[in-house]
Amino acid sequence: LPLHRAPLSATRRCPPPAVRRLPSTAMATGTAATGAVPKTIGLVGVGTIGSAVVRGLCSLGGPAPTKFVVSPRNAAKAAALAAEFPDLVRIAASNQEVVDVSECVMIAVLPKQAEDVLGDLKFR
Repeated sequence: LPLHRAPLSATRRCPPPAVRRLPSTAMATGTAATGAVPKTIGLVGVGTIGSAVVRGLCSLGGPAPTKFVVSPRNAAKAAALAAEFPDLVRIAASNQEVVDVSECVMIAVLPKQAEDVLGDLKFR
């Protein structure tokens, strides 16, 4: 039997996810309608995605940007971020230090690494 496909207009569409975009000044100054942006964000897992997130947020500019504390695991990528944004990015001595000194922590590790990386960390 041939497959019957409904015309595109007849298919059920999910509404787009609610995305609220903040102006770059809101991110940079730490003011947003829902609360302040953390002054210090930690990054556990300095790989391709984690580095891109930090690089993008550091590039927003503004008068009082968020500072980042990154894990030392991928030394080359962590050093590159610290060299590119010396006033905004600091390399921690350990993943636990990232958690201890940050108001918000981003976890950017592969799923197969998550248990090993997160197992020993103590969160507030």
